[in-house]
Amino acid sequence: MLYRRAWLVILVWWGLVASAQAHLGEYRMPANGDQQVVVIEQVLEGVRPEMLDWWWNNMASNDYFQRWHPQANQSAYWQVPPASFETLDYAVGAVLDTVQMVAGQAVEAEWAFAVPPGPTRCLDEDHRFMARIRFPGYPDLGAGLLRYDYVADPYGRGTVVRVSYALPAMIDAAYPGYSAGIGAIVESSLANLNGFLPEAFQQEYIEGTLLSRGNVRFEADGWLKKRIIVEQEIAGITADMLDWWWDNINSTARYQRWHPTAHVSFEWLEPPAQADELAYSVGAVQLVSEYIGPYKSNLLITWLEAEGAIGQVEYDHWIYAKTDLKALRGIFPQRMIHEYQDDESGDGIVMRSIFTVPSFFDLVMPGFSRSLGEHAIQEMQFLPRFLPELFRREFERDWSDCGLCTE
Repeated sequence: MLYRRAWLVILVWWGLVASAQAHLGEYRMPANGDQQVVVIEQVLEGVRPEMLDWWWNNMASNDYFQRWHPQANQSAYWQVPPASFETLDYAVGAVLDTVQMVAGQAVEAEWAFAVPPGPTRCLDEDHRFMARIRFPGYPDLGAGLLRYDYVADPYGRGTVVRVSYALPAMIDAAYPGYSAGIGAIVESSLANLNGFLPEAFQQEYIEGTLLSRGNVRFEADGWLKKRIIVEQEIAGITADMLDWWWDNINSTARYQRWHPTAHVSFEWLEPPAQADELAYSVGAVQLVSEYIGPYKSNLLITWLEAEGAIGQVEYDHWIYAKTDLKALRGIFPQRMIHEYQDDESGDGIVMRSIFTVPSFFDLVMPGFSRSLGEHAIQEMQFLPRFLPELFRREFERDWSDCGLCTE
């Protein structure tokens, strides 16, 4: 469900959120005498920002554009397709031709995906999409500008979205009622996303694209236990970044970015003693809530002495941990090793994860072992989306390109 908010409420609400999220307010579309500006602000419940990141390159597939607004959206096809449909970055330079029924008339519009202007952000927690819009039926009308600016809702409901149209001043002369009609269409379109986008994102990106980047296998460990072994390559991060990450997960917001559709909550029960170093803090304990496939688990994860994994690891870096179900602490403890090192090309890491679990887990939770292995691939493949930026800002203290805020 979506909730319209009065402008006064929006102002008060934005005053309460974290500074990175407040950046959304800085993206209001400037108006001038050559434009009409239409702004719609809503909260999308059940839709994560990453889902919208994926949406822009995929909205012309599988009748998604029509499902976005069945009454208004007639067709969409790529004049210039994205270079890839498997990323969470919209393809600057792609061109989408659309036909929509707006105020009772068919309007053909060309969306040219463009780079949003503005200085570099201090924190990469806000998301955006921008396209320049032309109307082939009226080539002399001039171009408009469409922007979506959005951030994760700090109350955990979904995503806060601002949609801004800067339309040619004469748009209503060419298409009577267009400026009012497009606003109503956007509101309904946003409401419709919840009905199919989360499932499409889960199936096509989480369970499709990401799982193609690793593999899972199983080994017996005596009669009562099994090992789940996950191997993958992760482009765009370094071993040092991952060394730092273990002690700096810190918040539910970060934990959810690590796996947007499976991670629920995070807190330190025993905080790390040396979070500013490139080594995890033995004895730190976290309480997490997450989904492993269909199974929701509340887990206690304790960082153990690294020496306990010697003889089980091959790579240069690793973390060794104990995992307990919160309700059964100490009864069915499990072991977890993530080992990794920079790859030979220098553009990422190679990683092996080993989970040692009771064999009977698959009897009471069918498919658990497979789901755990797949979960490990999915979450690690999200790290390049945000970890390099966090590491640079918080560990390296590099704010040199920050245009809007200070350390």
